[in-house]
Amino acid sequence: MSMGGLYAYIRNKDDLIHLIQSHGFIITRRTLIHYTEDVEDVRDRMFSAIKAHLYLSELMRAWFYFSYMEAKSLPAEEKRDAVAIELEIEEIFLRLIEDGIEAKVYRSRNARLVASMIKALLQDWYLKRRKYRDQSVAVDDYAAFVRDVIESYLLGER
Repeated sequence: MSMGGLYAYIRNKDDLIHLIQSHGFIITRRTLIHYTEDVEDVRDRMFSAIKAHLYLSELMRAWFYFSYMEAKSLPAEEKRDAVAIELEIEEIFLRLIEDGIEAKVYRSRNARLVASMIKALLQDWYLKRRKYRDQSVAVDDYAAFVRDVIESYLLGER
């Protein structure tokens, strides 16, 4: 691609930000759906979603960090999109929780609040990476920890 072709496609900084953000959002959505859609067991599906998100944040750490930290500085349309994708990712976790409640695997809880908490725990991994590195916490260990915390709440006494 020539520089002229590149400039015809990307007119300004806002176009570039839009391309970067939308590409990251698409990858995140596709990855979570891909790694959960064929998993039959509700608990395994939840763990697959947690691992997929964490592993993806390892591969795309700079994008995840940038996306979170710079969301407040994005143009209005991109800011709305950033909020929308965060809610969409929470919706994926919400559906997983609701599936577990419906299957009577998880006890009835405020599924939306639990989904928000999962998203916050996943964000903590890439936003505070140094904290976990200093504690020698590997991504696999953190994924198991998130699963255990969430399941202890969702599976606890009825």
